[in-house]
Amino acid sequence: MKRDAAQITEEIRNRSDIVEVISACVPGLKRAGATWKALCPFHKEKTASFTVHPDRQVFRCYGCGESGDVFSFIEKFEQVDFKTARKILAERAGVPLEDERPRRAGEPDKARLLKLLSEAAKHYHHLLMESTEGKEARAYVRSRKLEERSVKDFLFGYAPDEWRATLEWGRKKGFTEKELIAGGLVQKKEDRPEAQPYDRFRNRLMFPIRDMMGRVIGFSGRALDDSDPRAPKYYNSPETMLFHKNRVLFALDRARKSMADRQCALIVEGQIDAVRCHEQGFTHTVASQGTALTAEHARLLKRHTDEVIFLLDADAAGENAALKSLTAFLAEELVVRVATLPEGEDPDSLLRDRGAGPFRELIEQALPAIDFQVGVFRRREGGENEAGFQRTVRAVAQTLRELPEGVRREKLRRRAAGLLDVSESALDAELRRGRRRRPTPEPEAAPPAEKEAEAPPPAEYGLLELLIHHPEGTTHLIEDYVTPDSFSDGDCRRIFEAILTDPDGAWQNELSEAPDRCRAMAARLITEPDKIRPEDTSCTEAARDYILRLEISAAERRRAEARKRSRDQDPEAAREMLEQTTRLSVLRLGWNRATDPDEGVLFPLGSS
Repeated sequence: MKRDAAQITEEIRNRSDIVEVISACVPGLKRAGATWKALCPFHKEKTASFTVHPDRQVFRCYGCGESGDVFSFIEKFEQVDFKTARKILAERAGVPLEDERPRRAGEPDKARLLKLLSEAAKHYHHLLMESTEGKEARAYVRSRKLEERSVKDFLFGYAPDEWRATLEWGRKKGFTEKELIAGGLVQKKEDRPEAQPYDRFRNRLMFPIRDMMGRVIGFSGRALDDSDPRAPKYYNSPETMLFHKNRVLFALDRARKSMADRQCALIVEGQIDAVRCHEQGFTHTVASQGTALTAEHARLLKRHTDEVIFLLDADAAGENAALKSLTAFLAEELVVRVATLPEGEDPDSLLRDRGAGPFRELIEQALPAIDFQVGVFRRREGGENEAGFQRTVRAVAQTLRELPEGVRREKLRRRAAGLLDVSESALDAELRRGRRRRPTPEPEAAPPAEKEAEAPPPAEYGLLELLIHHPEGTTHLIEDYVTPDSFSDGDCRRIFEAILTDPDGAWQNELSEAPDRCRAMAARLITEPDKIRPEDTSCTEAARDYILRLEISAAERRRAEARKRSRDQDPEAAREMLEQTTRLSVLRLGWNRATDPDEGVLFPLGSS
């Protein structure tokens, strides 16, 4: 039977334990009695106030007020909408969505591939740390003077110097040849499909590559034998169902929290460079893994930070890599700077031999992207050479043309003119001269401005708090006098109806498809401390006060509506206005007068 969206959402929720999900995003999450605590990922703090309640499957930060369920957490942490958060959690939990096409016959199962790569990473790690054949690889790791903690945390591994070791291991673990090929661990010669498959990675130090949720999706292998000039020094997984090189950066799963805190990302080239940076406290570092950085990578980083600093080798290859990448990153409206390493150094060697101080100074002195570009071209073109100067101007103009119109482009344009020592009007002329003719796109409709979430009426919110925290003393009274129509706030009404439907605790499931504000409000109601103090007032007194306030608000609304109708000559409007005015005067005299059997205006539901 085909499931509807609500059923699928509920299955995703049931399979997504909030502690497991948040632990993958917030490494410092630790048990604290019946709850789990960590430093909040949404604001800077020194004392842990971010709390996860596994019994209720919600989180709340008592420092900044962020709260919600597992969907809300992913929305806030990944900075995505509910639909995308739902998709992320569905992938993690292995729940097919309603709009996914059925898996074709013979197509590999995604969950199986994730399991394969996870087990392969552990297998390679075991071979590195404990096997006889991993002896030379262990010696190489020791020669790089990396901490054993880092080797274990990043799950370094070793692929044996054999043609079918991984293939045979995979078969013994129950994986098929097709799955091993689909996972990128095994391959066949393209020109000989009938030939036997063989291991893709042989005699290499292995680095697992993870997605944003920390799942292994591929590998990068560093050659341990440099004697063969034809063998690439680094060899990555091929493009697979899971691994797309333009959508992944090494260590991003670990670095993104630090990036968000510092609002800066460091980009290095190699995995060991990145690991060394993390060891030395530069935990906002990711590695490009030798691949060209693209707009996809820029968009990936922009979800977590506003600034990117490239750390480059002091050679032509490093400069060329930065020149190719910086335009794509500037076009995504990131602040881009470039730090050039001392000649003969890379981040690993600089940190290992000279420590964090010189490295930090290098970062602080990083040049703005335009400054770097002008400096490189001027040096290469020979200073005063007129033809070389024109090429420099054209190159800078081409970069500016790629940027979206706005304040940042204008600022960069002015800076470029100053660096080139030309007038802004002259640079503008170059921009117009070289502008490629493109069809003018249809202007997009501006998205509606997001409204700040309105606070719910205090009396309506208070009643819901009583129902949740003090049901034994208030449910009967509230059910006697309150209906869903008593609520003016739609989200409060929806929560009230959910509680009435299932008062024993599973009522949150009724809100799986509710708006963001409604689900966030429900989470706050559950996690906020109880505001009722017995020494101040009883739960019954509080419930009566809230009911009266609800009734007064309702009467005021009805009187205002009647007043509007009276302007249209509605003959019943005057009578309604008088009736509501009388009702208000009695309600304001207090509970006993309002519920008096003879003179009151408030009676239990269903009474005659």
